[in-house]
Amino acid sequence: MARTRNFYQVIERRRWEDVRSWWLGYIPIVPEVGQRPDPTLSEFLALSGTEPDGANRRLILPGIRQIGMTEAIFLFQKSMHVARAVESSARNGMLSWAVFQGYHSAYYAAKGFLALLGACFPQPAGRQLLVDLFPIEQRRPRQVLAPEDREIILTRCAILEQHVLWGFFGRLLRVAEFSQKFQKHMEFLSEIDHEHIPRPRNRFIYQENHWPYEDLVILQQVADFAFKNALAGDFTGIEEDDPIFLAVLGMVVPSLLRTMFDELVDLAPALGPHITFMDAPDWVSETQMVRSYF
Repeated sequence: MARTRNFYQVIERRRWEDVRSWWLGYIPIVPEVGQRPDPTLSEFLALSGTEPDGANRRLILPGIRQIGMTEAIFLFQKSMHVARAVESSARNGMLSWAVFQGYHSAYYAAKGFLALLGACFPQPAGRQLLVDLFPIEQRRPRQVLAPEDREIILTRCAILEQHVLWGFFGRLLRVAEFSQKFQKHMEFLSEIDHEHIPRPRNRFIYQENHWPYEDLVILQQVADFAFKNALAGDFTGIEEDDPIFLAVLGMVVPSLLRTMFDELVDLAPALGPHITFMDAPDWVSETQMVRSYF
C-alpha cells in the first residue's frame, strides 16, 4: 500500500480555473450525444506504441487531450444515467439496489472528475499508465506554445483497482483548488476515508448474508429518515457507516462533475448538448436533483 500511496503524489497541485481555460484549445468534435469514445486512450496509446522510459516520460502526442475529453464526457453521461437509477430505485422501494447503484454512479463520476482535471488512467496492452495531460512545468511557459506543442507526462502506475481510483480522487480533492461554488461538495467529500469507499460495495457483493435494507422480498417505502433527507438534497449527519452513504455519494460526485462541466460549457458551448441531455423532459423528474443539491 505504501508504494501505491507514493503514486498518489504524482498528481500535482492545479487550479480548476486554469485547467478549464487550457481545455479550450482541445475541445473535440463529438457528432452525437452518447457517442462512445473511438478510439479510447488505451487504444490510441497502444496503436502509437508509446510507453514510459523508466518511471515516466515527457512527450508531445497530438490528439491525446481531445480523446481525454471525449472519455470525460462519456464518463459523465454514464454517471448521470446511473444516478437516475438511484432515485428511481429508491422511489420504487428498492432501497438496497439504490445504494448499490449509487456506488457505480459515484465511481464513473470520480473517474470523470480525474480526467477533467487532466489525470487519465489508460491500460494500453494491459499496462496501467497515468497520463497527466497538463504537467506543472508548462503551466506558465516562457513562450506561448501552440496547443499541440505542449507536452504530456506518461507514468507507470499501480493497477487501478477501485480503492486506488478513490485514493487518486482523494488526492486531487486535496491538492486541486476550486472556487467557493464548490465549497459544499468539498465539505462533504474531503473528510471521507477515500480508499475505504469500496468496502460497503464489496460487502454488498461478497458477504453472503448481507443486504442493506429489509426490501429483498417486500419492497420498502422510503421510511428511512436519512434516505428521505438525502433524496431532498440534505446530507446533514450522514456518516460513512450509514447504509445510505453510497447512495448519497452517487448523487454528490456526479453533481460535482456536472458543476465543472457547466462552467466549461459557458466557455465552450459546443459541449452543451453532451452535458445538458438529461435536462430534457424525460430526464428532469429524476435527475434534476443531481444538478440542484448544492
